[in-house]
Amino acid sequence: MTKISNIIVFTFVVAQLFCCKPPRETKGTQATAGDTIKEKIAGKATLDTLKVVGKAVVFFTISQNEYDSLTQKGFELDELLDDFNFYAGEATDSIKKKGFQTIMTANRFIKIEFLDGRKIVLDRLSDDSNFVGCIFSDGVKEPSIEYGVATNLDIISKLDRFAKQ
Repeated sequence: MTKISNIIVFTFVVAQLFCCKPPRETKGTQATAGDTIKEKIAGKATLDTLKVVGKAVVFFTISQNEYDSLTQKGFELDELLDDFNFYAGEATDSIKKKGFQTIMTANRFIKIEFLDGRKIVLDRLSDDSNFVGCIFSDGVKEPSIEYGVATNLDIISKLDRFAKQ
């Protein structure tokens, strides 16, 4: 296996091992006309959508196809992805202790469903300068999106600030 294949396999293994609940993933879900679309996605079906309900920290990363395309363009991503996966894994236990589920995904769209029935769809590619990051959601207030690699301590600190808002 190539190094990126190992990284992707590791990412999904970590996600499965450390999630307090299985990821709530629905492929083929589309936002309905009544949904609020945070990032307007004109003319694009949201077939690659992760559905998130309740308290969650969603770690998002790039897909294998995106990795292949970016590395062909000269981007060096291995260290970035290794660090991202390491720190996300290190933060997982602390996140679970705070009552949040953890989800690792390469899905392009993340659909956040609020407890009051509202929905928003986020496009992780809306910031094309960052390849990884995390979303803090509690099902009540607007989610917080953090782009880039953060240490496990930074992730927990940001989660604490989000939870206190």
